[in-house]
Amino acid sequence: MLGAAVSLIEDLTRERALRMLRERARAMHEWRASVTSHLPADTDLDTWGR
Repeated sequence: MLGAAVSLIEDLTRERALRMLRERARAMHEWRASVTSHLPADTDLDTWGR
């Protein structure tokens, strides 16, 4: 779905594309914060899960 959205982004106005990308980045940041809040404080996210 993301691939389709990126390929069609040129059909949007610049303002709309930027607004949607910012909304997506905000949602991803919120999701990451909700997940990482359950991990121990000293967890190294660069190596966690390897």
